[in-house]
Amino acid sequence: MIGTTLSHYKAIKKLARLPVLALILLLWFSPFLEASSTLNFPRLSFDPSTFTGIAIVNPSDEDATVTLTAYGEDGTPLAGISNPPPFIIFANQQFADVTSSLFTGEADPSTVAWFQATSPTDGLTGFFLFLNSPPTTQFDGAGLPTTAGKIIFTQVRLDSGYTTELNLINPNLAMAELQLNLVRANTTATQSLLLPALGVARIDVAEFFNTVPLDSDAYVTVSSNVNIAGFEFVRSPDGDLVGLNARSATEQLTQ
Repeated sequence: MIGTTLSHYKAIKKLARLPVLALILLLWFSPFLEASSTLNFPRLSFDPSTFTGIAIVNPSDEDATVTLTAYGEDGTPLAGISNPPPFIIFANQQFADVTSSLFTGEADPSTVAWFQATSPTDGLTGFFLFLNSPPTTQFDGAGLPTTAGKIIFTQVRLDSGYTTELNLINPNLAMAELQLNLVRANTTATQSLLLPALGVARIDVAEFFNTVPLDSDAYVTVSSNVNIAGFEFVRSPDGDLVGLNARSATEQLTQ
């Protein structure tokens, strides 16, 4: 009986040490665990009358090698332009440039595209700014949108000469099956859309939903089988421009 109890005690003591051992191993090897950053810029334009400025910040204490890749509507790397070679953002520094200097070559001004920045360094963040050529009458930007299975474009205006453009990107390696709902007072219009892996869609709301002018209280929800991201432009007839990221439906905003 004593031998049996002693063996049980040794087994329990051995098991009790396993979580401690796992923690020690995790702490020991944590510097070697792979870290990375993926930044999705949801709109890339080749219209010569507009400019898109970007900024990428490296807040870490190590230098970051960054690779930029532009993708077209079908999800393949964009033809007709050259992606820039990988570049380094030094520790605690910022990189800033315009996309026309980064993606060089010949591209149709109507090309619909987006681009992705990747780095083996963790914690990078980014911002983009849209403006037209002098005289500058349109000027707005945003941080990078988050991805989610359901996103909401919170402002849609088609009244009194307003237009609303939606940009949807699928940063996954699988097809995105989308359901878009245009919601307004007491009515909802629904459309479906397939977005290829790494693909992008740029949608004029009035044409896509074949709708008449809307009051300013309309919005669009997008549901997907994979996480997607979005960005919108609302343009006024006077040339004003508002750029807004689509919000994740999980935020459940109250104000």
